[in-house]
Amino acid sequence: MANLFDILVQAPPSGRRRALLIDSDAYARAVIRQGAPIPWGDLAAFTGFAGQVQALLGPDAGWVDVASLHAAHLARHPQLVAAMGERSRPGYALRTLLASAEATEEVLSHLSTIALQTQRPIVLACPSPGRWAAIAAAAAGTPLDVVDEDAADTASVYVAEWLGKLAGARVALVLSEGAGDTGGAVVAPESLASYTSIANVAAHLGWAVALRSAGEVETLGPASIGQIPSEYWAGGDPDIDGDVLLATLPADAVPERVLEQLARLN
Repeated sequence: MANLFDILVQAPPSGRRRALLIDSDAYARAVIRQGAPIPWGDLAAFTGFAGQVQALLGPDAGWVDVASLHAAHLARHPQLVAAMGERSRPGYALRTLLASAEATEEVLSHLSTIALQTQRPIVLACPSPGRWAAIAAAAAGTPLDVVDEDAADTASVYVAEWLGKLAGARVALVLSEGAGDTGGAVVAPESLASYTSIANVAAHLGWAVALRSAGEVETLGPASIGQIPSEYWAGGDPDIDGDVLLATLPADAVPERVLEQLARLN
């Protein structure tokens, strides 16, 4: 039976020619929330927010940014932060965070609620394993200078175990985010080929996996994901390769132009 990502490729629920996945958090904060934070800690408010995003932009999948959800959770649970900082060795903070039943239950609640609210499968956006180890250590007050390949590989095992706890969620794609904040650490270059534990768990669950870096999206399956450049939202050309399209909406994009450019992708 085809997994949810295969279905997105073959028959986008929006009716577009190609499925469109949208990282809209920064834009939605500016336009929908009028600069206020996304209400990660209030599931009812977040559900309403997700519905507004769906109605405004019509993406083919919901989007859950696990790093932001976890950051909001940690802000409300200082005892977990303290537990994460009990050891300074690489990976300990991440392992402790992902072992938290309460934090994992919150992720599951958001995934199920958004899938129900939007009637779409979910993109589960997570930091790449090396970045995640660095971000978690910084959040715990035990920042790392370097995350080498061995430390990143160990982190990938923790991530794979955590993904297994999310079984049953309507996830189409686990998007590992390789670019962005590293908590001040130097993180060794990462690739999907190195993370067989994540690939194996995702395959068992029927989820696709991809790694997004600054310039490209690496996938394991035959379907390719094309990134829409940021200048497109200012009126650029829609001629973009890929079986599925992935967009990050800039916070300062003009709403009227965004809607015009979205229509060009139909």
